[in-house]
Amino acid sequence: MEVATRCWLEIDLAAIEENARAITKRAGPERTWLAVVKADGYGHGAVLAAERALAGGADQLAVAALEEALALRAAGIRREILVLGYCPAEYAPTAGEAGIALTAFDLTTIAAYEAAMPAGKRLRVHLKVDTGMGRMGVLANEAAVAIQALRESERLAATGIYTHFASAAEDDDFTTWQIALFERVLAQAAAMGVSFSYIHAANSAGSLGGGPQIGNLLRIGIALYGLEPTPAAPLGDSFRPALSWKTVIAQVKALPAGHSVGYGRAYFTDSPQRIAILPVGYSDGYRRAPAAAQHVLVCGRKCPVVGRVSMEKTAIRIHEDLAIVPGDEVVLLGKQGNASISAKTLARWFGTINYEVVTAISARVPRRYFN
Repeated sequence: MEVATRCWLEIDLAAIEENARAITKRAGPERTWLAVVKADGYGHGAVLAAERALAGGADQLAVAALEEALALRAAGIRREILVLGYCPAEYAPTAGEAGIALTAFDLTTIAAYEAAMPAGKRLRVHLKVDTGMGRMGVLANEAAVAIQALRESERLAATGIYTHFASAAEDDDFTTWQIALFERVLAQAAAMGVSFSYIHAANSAGSLGGGPQIGNLLRIGIALYGLEPTPAAPLGDSFRPALSWKTVIAQVKALPAGHSVGYGRAYFTDSPQRIAILPVGYSDGYRRAPAAAQHVLVCGRKCPVVGRVSMEKTAIRIHEDLAIVPGDEVVLLGKQGNASISAKTLARWFGTINYEVVTAISARVPRRYFN
């Protein structure tokens, strides 16, 4: 028996696979691509998203943390997996045993991984080069020393090298500058007699935005889930969002004029109004600040959010001509009738980006999957 829920996500696995096929087509025969399924598949469910991405043509997978990679292995996924983020050196043997590649991002990391690996064992690594992002990665002018250290290592196998674009599809000049800097590092490696099986730089925006390309591997994250990486890199009709977020009407009440609603009495009815309470709030990821959602969908109509969103409750104003009762479905994100609310729209209301909208939905919100 299915447990009743206050709110839930509906995730279309067929959409993820169709998006993957569209990515495979755009990548073309000269490049392969890895599907980024970090943050529980951007909130969609890492294992199922990974399986559908691979079915749609992805060659490899990437995550942010070793525990995410191990969860994929535990689910029976045997494709190559790259950990893009930090991993404590003491877990390098665990990664090596599971055939998971880690990111080496400076000489300290390289030395620590080298020291942690048992004799006779090798850990696959990808060297990350900082060409302007300013986050993790060895600086480009220090990359040759890191490459030499990897070349001399008996316990590390450098199978890949990569960088990350800071403003892909938004600042072509800077992206071109980053590519040129990365190419100089690649030329240094070649002069040293070092080659890499995988060379990658482009994320979803860089891969699908029509800008300059480099390398033989693409890293695709947000686009896999049918969400545009940036307005400058629209996905087109070949992609569709896979996630919808729904709740129900918990209570309907008639409030007189001048009645306050919610904490801080931030909203007052200026006339007799029908107010409905939704059992969803900021602890579920439905943001309270710096701004809240403007409306939800009820019976295919836009009903405004009123007052401050609480931890597990949100109030909305119901149009007088709508016949609703507790238990009726409400859409927070997705389509209902001819109306829709996109992750991009929610992001604009919340003062953030669509990445955060979907990844910030609480893990306690049940996921319902369908094809």
